[in-house]
Amino acid sequence: NDSICTQNELELDLLLMLLSHFHCVNRYCVTLAHLLIQPWHHFHDRIAGMLEFESDERVIEFLYQGSMYRCDNLEYESDYCEFNRKCLFALAKIGTQDAIKAIKNVSDVENSIVANHALKIIEQYGLA
Repeated sequence: NDSICTQNELELDLLLMLLSHFHCVNRYCVTLAHLLIQPWHHFHDRIAGMLEFESDERVIEFLYQGSMYRCDNLEYESDYCEFNRKCLFALAKIGTQDAIKAIKNVSDVENSIVANHALKIIEQYGLA
């Protein structure tokens, strides 16, 4: 919590490594989800990847926001990035009605790349 409150990116990097190494991500899903679209760090893609394998209903809203987040504060610039896709796949993995509704909402956004990817996930997982 101190690392998050002080927005210490170096400590957050270390914490993410430790959570992965010791397989403790599931205990901190909600905390990590809050960081998903915070602009002060560059670990969005890594956090989305960690959440992608947890299938925790408590993070649906954060994944929804992440799936539409413009990734311009990563180490590389892009209108669309792997981060958005990971958020959509995490929603599909959760698979509840709320998660499916979030994916369908993303399929209607202006960013055609993200919307098309959401449509592919809907088709791939038979969520229509």
